[in-house]
Amino acid sequence: MPALVSHAGVWEGTYRTVTTDGVEVDCHASRIEVSFPDDGPYAYVQKNRFTWPDGRLVEAEHPGVYRDGR
Repeated sequence: MPALVSHAGVWEGTYRTVTTDGVEVDCHASRIEVSFPDDGPYAYVQKNRFTWPDGRLVEAEHPGVYRDGR
């Protein structure tokens, strides 16, 4: 977990997927929010929000726990 703490905050930018030949096959806006709540069931929460120019939207939340030193 100590290495993850440096990822805390909000990260915004452009997510690009390219082939091994360098051809872009997807491009969309990305917003990643990483937090370490002081209380509640999770030690780590990552929220992803991806938006495409055509209006598509994908949102996901990825919680994590800290157990047995991992």
